[in-house]
Amino acid sequence: MSESVKAFNKLPRPLRSPSGKAPNHWHFDLRYVTLEPPAHILFIVQLDTSYVHIENLPHDTPRDHSLMYFPESGTAAAPVVCRALIHSFLESLGAKTPAKNAPAPYAPYKLTTEERSLAKAVEKEFKRMGVRDELCEIETISGRPLITAQNAFNKIWRSFVQMKGLTGIAASLMKAPEPIGFATLRLSRWPKDLETRDPVELNRAMYYTRQLSALQPVDNDTPPMDIKQAISGVMDLLSRKSLAVVRAEADAGSAMSAIDYALRVQAGYDGQPDRDVFRHYLVGVITSTNASDIDKARAHGLLIEWHTMSSASTDIRSRYLHAAAHHANECVRLSGKSFSAVLWFASKLLEPMSHQVPDLNVQYKGVWNAFKKRDEEINRDTSQAEKKRAKKSNRYDWKIHKPFCKPGAPCSVLEKAESMPSSSSTGVQGSISIPVVGPDGKTTLLSSKTMTPEMLKEIRKASEKRGADSDSAGGRGGSNRPAFGSIHMENFTLD
Repeated sequence: MSESVKAFNKLPRPLRSPSGKAPNHWHFDLRYVTLEPPAHILFIVQLDTSYVHIENLPHDTPRDHSLMYFPESGTAAAPVVCRALIHSFLESLGAKTPAKNAPAPYAPYKLTTEERSLAKAVEKEFKRMGVRDELCEIETISGRPLITAQNAFNKIWRSFVQMKGLTGIAASLMKAPEPIGFATLRLSRWPKDLETRDPVELNRAMYYTRQLSALQPVDNDTPPMDIKQAISGVMDLLSRKSLAVVRAEADAGSAMSAIDYALRVQAGYDGQPDRDVFRHYLVGVITSTNASDIDKARAHGLLIEWHTMSSASTDIRSRYLHAAAHHANECVRLSGKSFSAVLWFASKLLEPMSHQVPDLNVQYKGVWNAFKKRDEEINRDTSQAEKKRAKKSNRYDWKIHKPFCKPGAPCSVLEKAESMPSSSSTGVQGSISIPVVGPDGKTTLLSSKTMTPEMLKEIRKASEKRGADSDSAGGRGGSNRPAFGSIHMENFTLD
């Protein structure tokens, strides 16, 4: 039993507060403050007087380490909440300062909360910590008391907004966060788009490479990723450096190894992909004093999708949306560049959702500026391309037609990349596909919704080259890892 728990157990537990004006009843909940830098807070209020107290979470951790705490269940939230509750009452709910004649600390006669799963988890954690029995009972309430609690929070929220220098319309757009509810939170299989069918190893390598491609700067000065080289590099890295070595290096403080290990965990190289482990190592990079800004930017970039692809439904909760926006903004700030992951988030979520969630327009200026800049570049390039096309309206471009000039191929008149049709009725809708002939003579269909025909051809070259290498080495037995093109696939989808 900790010293703080022993001290908490010894506190008097009066029926009424020291002033005698209100019952010694306290309501608490967990909220996510979206103001930069974002953090979870424990909100405590005496409903009869609207006296409030707030603790940043974790209360015993520096503010720049608050990213470590992003609970997705009452059970995950409870340990930090319990420690903060004990700390709050030992410190007389903020009244215990040198400048004040604070009342002596006292324990609550009754604790209430709205979230049933949080209440049960806090009770269980209190008991585990050794808190005396009568303090382990948490009552759940509903109805009008919750309106009183929200009104009390709204008042203090306005002071938070003012402290950030927001006034006028900008201040009015900042909506006060509400209590976090875990009971209705349904997480999806993670990651959603990791292909788990055979060939497993190829799918994992492809997924790892795709995640790396999301960390590529997108501008007219940066050439696109060499897919052939990237896939070969990933497969060589995975075979050359064991998972145990990478994890040991990550635990020792290597930012590069922490990112590598997180990606391996996400791709399933360490068993079932684990959301918590993935996030733990990336946040470790962000909070490290040894990591470079570019490594921190990469970690932020990878965490965008962790938040946006979390829900089992098509909805995204406000907490996850704002957290993703924060990571995207930090990615831009630290790198000075616009990563693919950031621009995807800006175009697919930030901009569309900003019409429903107005406070998104007030913050995240780095993401907004990057999105605007890239949009201007695309419009300028499109305009120039259309002018060239107009001058050669009857042109025959072999680079465009070559991948499609074969029996059963789709229409090859491609005016825009996004309008490419699928090359097979068995492929993914909106994707393009390309056949790959393996060393056994069997044909595999690789499909992608985001890669260009040239990128897919590079993958085919890499696949067939590894297959040829495998044959020259005497088949799969002549190599220390499966040959890239030697595994039979059927309609393999990249993304």
